[in-house]
Amino acid sequence: ACGSKELLTRDLRERLGFDGFVMSDWWAVHGFGYQNAGLDMLLPGNRMQTDGSHDFFSPDNLAKTSEPGVVDTAADRVLAEVLRAVPTCTPPYCGQEMLRARATSDEHVALSRQIATESVALLKNGGRLLPLQSGSRVALVGSACDARNDIDAMLRQWNLANYYTIGGSGRTIPLS
Repeated sequence: ACGSKELLTRDLRERLGFDGFVMSDWWAVHGFGYQNAGLDMLLPGNRMQTDGSHDFFSPDNLAKTSEPGVVDTAADRVLAEVLRAVPTCTPPYCGQEMLRARATSDEHVALSRQIATESVALLKNGGRLLPLQSGSRVALVGSACDARNDIDAMLRQWNLANYYTIGGSGRTIPLS
């Protein structure tokens, strides 16, 4: 999706009016020219970037593969958000100020709570099966019943995943 001009430019920016910046996910960029589709920032981590030839957003590669004005527009969008979050910041010297910035609003918190509340799905307790009576027997079926959950291994390797947990920077590791 981060290389789709239809999604990023036509739909997100033109149809929906989004005026912020778009950043890729880790390892999501697999070629040159994504900036021309509307991608403004590349998260690091793409394994193809271990040699200089595939550092897709390096200054040299951006100069070779960008349509006129694309890099300036992307930089403007990214810096506009930095300055919106911390108006007193003078990039690139914004470290401590950025760490203390509040990146949400009371309206966003209220909307998040409303969406979460309206999204809750409750089980229908037809025939009053719940709560289960003490001593009830339940069958668990499927490969998830016997899936390994090696928490120690996941703590050693940040991008390790298993049946229950996706890998990456946003993962939450269950305690058991």
